[in-house]
Amino acid sequence: MPNEIMHDSFLPDGEASPLGNRPVRHSRKRLLPLLLLLLGVVILAGGGIGLVSLLNAHQPTASGISASASKVGQQSLPQGCTPARIPLNVVAQDAANGLHLTVDRVKAQVHAGKSFAQIATARGITAQQLRALEIHALQQANNYWLGLGCITRQDVTNNMQRDVGDAAYMDSEFTDAFR
Repeated sequence: MPNEIMHDSFLPDGEASPLGNRPVRHSRKRLLPLLLLLLGVVILAGGGIGLVSLLNAHQPTASGISASASKVGQQSLPQGCTPARIPLNVVAQDAANGLHLTVDRVKAQVHAGKSFAQIATARGITAQQLRALEIHALQQANNYWLGLGCITRQDVTNNMQRDVGDAAYMDSEFTDAFR
């Protein structure tokens, strides 16, 4: 037994200890810290992967589509929904109705170089009436998609906060809706 260490201890009365002939076992204390370290690495790696996936899921998209609209785009869209923020056809229809014109007549005037505000002014619409008409058209479009399940009430609120601006901004947006 070359690698074994023998105990030379004796009991006080001179008798040999029954354990004296047994080999000394090397401690396995090194195995426990190694296993704990390995477990810690696995837990940290799993947590890191989970954190990265959560961060990637909540990053805004590069396009102008809202986060909820992109979620809808990833799932199956309800009938009548598209990945766009709001249905521009509903905006155009309601805005044209407010001017007592058809969408095609407003489009023709926009293609001829007039802005939506210029068309409204030529129809005798005041600035206050125009603003009310534009906000109503946006509300109608949002309510239409809310009814179809394309967006949530929070999306409606977010869309209205984002889409309602000063007169120049609204004119630009509504003119673009007819292009």
